[in-house]
Amino acid sequence: MYKFIKLLQNTGDCPTVLVENEDGVRYVQKLLDERQLDIYQKLIALNISGIPKSRIAPLDEMLLPDVMNEMRSELLADSAGVLVEEYIGGSDLDKLSESGHKMSRREFRRMMLSLCATLSKVHKAGIVHRDIKPANIIRSDSGRYYIIDFGNARIPAESGTHTRIVATLGYASPEQLEGKRATKRSDIYALGRTMKEFMPKSRSLTRIYKKATMDSPNDRYRTAAHMAFAIRFTPLALTVRALIAAVLAFLIFLLIIPDIDDGRTIAKNYDSAMDSEQIADEEQRLMNEIAIGNDGYANFMRLSELYEMQGEHDKAADILIEYVDTVDDRRLYVSTSPIYERLEELKPKTSVDEQAKILELNGNADYIDRLLDAGEYEHAREVLDDITANPCKELERLDFYQTDEYYKRLEELENGKDDR
Repeated sequence: MYKFIKLLQNTGDCPTVLVENEDGVRYVQKLLDERQLDIYQKLIALNISGIPKSRIAPLDEMLLPDVMNEMRSELLADSAGVLVEEYIGGSDLDKLSESGHKMSRREFRRMMLSLCATLSKVHKAGIVHRDIKPANIIRSDSGRYYIIDFGNARIPAESGTHTRIVATLGYASPEQLEGKRATKRSDIYALGRTMKEFMPKSRSLTRIYKKATMDSPNDRYRTAAHMAFAIRFTPLALTVRALIAAVLAFLIFLLIIPDIDDGRTIAKNYDSAMDSEQIADEEQRLMNEIAIGNDGYANFMRLSELYEMQGEHDKAADILIEYVDTVDDRRLYVSTSPIYERLEELKPKTSVDEQAKILELNGNADYIDRLLDAGEYEHAREVLDDITANPCKELERLDFYQTDEYYKRLEELENGKDDR
């Protein structure tokens, strides 16, 4: 049993209240409609660490302030269930900003990597938040970050081309303001606008902010994971890692001084394959080159070869996919490109998930077939929409794109008319 503590928010038809159980543990209660119920059931099943833990309760568990009891029957009649969510003590970023809180580089980086990780998992589940903003991000008393309020969230395939604007001005993406369908890149735009309010002065972070908030969705980071990659490997972070690596290398050098006169040992080391320290140093050097702007495909190719030498084929492929996304030019992935040839060589050695990423890179028919066969209709529609909106991807491979036929097949599958 719960007791009512206070009304947290009241939008008229969807009150949010704070309640407390017999043990003094506090929870947030909120009425959900059918659409919101579906979203939260999916989130509960995922159990994502950056989202408050919750459960769905029957309608009779909802507590309301006395002044709203007259509306109880009307409110419950339009509701499908009650969200009972853990109460996160702390402060939302909006209040933190108003208090004049300044984040250190370390705190800012930790916050952004945490939010990107949470958003990445949400997006992989096919959910778009649609209202990322400081007020919907909480920093707990223990310093952890949570994304809250999925009341406006959508599964993109459920939305039409045009939708009403639900995001907050200042954080809503240009496509949302135009009434177009929100996608995961709309959330990336809003996260970029949020990061600006707490971002320490840094040219590399400014570049990340600008890419995240480009007017065209196709000019932004492809995923939250890609945005996290850019933040993780800023020059400052690379410099710190390089210093740590240098100190460790020096300590190891001190340990092996007694063997330094053994010419045969030195010769053997030079003649043998790179050891783990040399590999780590070379990886660090290449990442530092990329971070300071020497980001031509040659350094990415070398990094890919380095990972392959260690048997890390997925990483070897992923770094090249990262390059194509960094320069934001899918025309690199054509049969005459070294990137294409390299990925085709790696593909048989990679995992099924990584092979799917390679196929997705050019949005080709193999990938769409794979999605349809797996029943991932929402993702398939997203890929088709992306191809339609970006015909430059097609280039010489026009025979791969029969979008009208795929849309027809998709609709048949979604309506249960496919006989295969």
